[in-house]
Amino acid sequence: MTPGGVIKAGAPIKVTSTIRVIAGTQEPISEVKEVLIAYAPNGKEFKRGEKKINDATGSGEYTNNFTLTLPKGVPQGVYKLETQVFVNGKLAARKENSIQLAWLSDQPGLAMLVPSMGGGPDSR
Repeated sequence: MTPGGVIKAGAPIKVTSTIRVIAGTQEPISEVKEVLIAYAPNGKEFKRGEKKINDATGSGEYTNNFTLTLPKGVPQGVYKLETQVFVNGKLAARKENSIQLAWLSDQPGLAMLVPSMGGGPDSR
């Protein structure tokens, strides 16, 4: 996401994560999975995506991308994006961010993404 970026209604928004995992002495890393959940301004979940992001076992750094498309005609407001990282099936980290969708009155069909305050890492 590019804060302050202008998008066309119905255009995709790219959400990118960089994830580092380090194997412990008791349990090797076999699977790293990321889940993206998007919530509408009314708080209802409207989109969910899930991806396994590692091809090999063990420690490593991974970059993952989700593409989220807000349908044409969605309301203005603050949209919460939550990412969850699971290592070996267990929740390892969670982060929330918000974007505000504001329609540009002088350019129909265009919206501006404005980063919202709040959110932040919630590592477990």
